[in-house]
Amino acid sequence: MSYDIWEVRQGVFCYSTAAVYAGLLAASAVAMEIGELDHSVRFRQVARKIRAKANELFIDKERKLISAGIFINHQTGKLESEKGADASVLLALKLNLFEVDEEIILNTVRFIEEKLWLQTDIGGLARKESDWYLRVDNELPGNPWFITTAWLAEFWASRGNIAKVQRYTKWIMDHADITGLIAEQAHPYNGYGISVKPLTWSHTEVINLVNTIMKLDVKHL
Repeated sequence: MSYDIWEVRQGVFCYSTAAVYAGLLAASAVAMEIGELDHSVRFRQVARKIRAKANELFIDKERKLISAGIFINHQTGKLESEKGADASVLLALKLNLFEVDEEIILNTVRFIEEKLWLQTDIGGLARKESDWYLRVDNELPGNPWFITTAWLAEFWASRGNIAKVQRYTKWIMDHADITGLIAEQAHPYNGYGISVKPLTWSHTEVINLVNTIMKLDVKHL
């Protein structure tokens, strides 16, 4: 068990599981390169077991959605599946953790968009439902984050949806400051940066997004 990526809940989460899975595959590739064939096979076998268990634990077959994880309800002491939208699932998709129909993947991403895209003039993607951290308005799921909006743009880039890539990338560029610095979050009503600025994580995710966009057909951008 660990805390989720947002350092809020304790449990087992699809993003951290995906990171372990991807790390083991990378370790397997390195082991193969240096001639450690036994280690390479073992790392890959464990990765496959983790992936199989993740597909068992995190797929909500009733709703045809991917859950962000399983967490401890400290009031009941029991494990519960996360039912709310959480943008960290986008990272698990990027790391190719799930072997599911495209319908489930698209349902999950659209669920995240529907629940977490702010219905304000500013817009932007919140990180999760009921996010209390520095929240400006309790009627909103949370403040918009730059990293989550970049993840969303990167997902749609992987699906060739140029219109959405442009929309979400433009949001990031529009809400960076005039010097090009990017904060952790944006104010949901005026768009100004909130919390740390510059945030290295925000800048890193924008670089990742740009690298992904550069692989697309530039005629469409």
